[in-house]
Amino acid sequence: MKPRLGKTSRQLALISGAGTRIGAHLARALGEAGIDVALHCNRSTRGAHALAGRLRRQGVRAEVFVADFEEEGGPQRLGEEVCRHMGVPHILVHNAGIMEGAIFSKTSAGCLDRLWKINVRAAFLLSQQLAGPMGRRGGGHILHILDIAGLEQTWGGYAAYAMTKAALAQLCRSLAKELAPRLRVNAIAPGLVLPSKGLSAKATARLVSKIPMKEKVSPQSLVEAMFFLLSNNSMTGQILVLDGGRSL
Repeated sequence: MKPRLGKTSRQLALISGAGTRIGAHLARALGEAGIDVALHCNRSTRGAHALAGRLRRQGVRAEVFVADFEEEGGPQRLGEEVCRHMGVPHILVHNAGIMEGAIFSKTSAGCLDRLWKINVRAAFLLSQQLAGPMGRRGGGHILHILDIAGLEQTWGGYAAYAMTKAALAQLCRSLAKELAPRLRVNAIAPGLVLPSKGLSAKATARLVSKIPMKEKVSPQSLVEAMFFLLSNNSMTGQILVLDGGRSL
């Protein structure tokens, strides 16, 4: 299926973690391209509802769905609710994720479980829930948002987090092969985009200094990469790295 990304499109995209940060940027761009959006969030309900209202004023359907991916059955219920209220998505963007750091010897089982459930398990189960209906309806596209920490980069103190992102990269490749030709599955692996709120300006500048291009990755770069992958029917199982050369 070739996504129709123009203003006449009535396709539907489900974006997990769409209430804030990167997810909100991707959801807004999809809505502004004329695509109806199902915005998933957990705690960021205020941001999700504000974005949904903005997109509805621009003429697209936009609804908010709250789901906790740590809860048993949370991802599956999200898929069911979206299909029941808005229809089967044409595009599924797995953006929801958490980043927790701890040295290996101090990483708790609770931390490991949270990272696994939200970063990997939810993507697996939500894809499993929707792949069948998407395929029977005619096809679609699944897009994972990764991190260079799961690919070329190795950071001290983030073993558990990096492991989950590496697992998500392998899930992308596995699903691309298993779900073809009905569905295409790709991923974007960004570097430093939006620093965490707890990161000081000095620490951010130190990270930027290690990037060959000497600048953070802009959210717009991720939006452009997303549309490229959605529009190119020859690409599946691919991971686009957007890091300004940091992983070189």
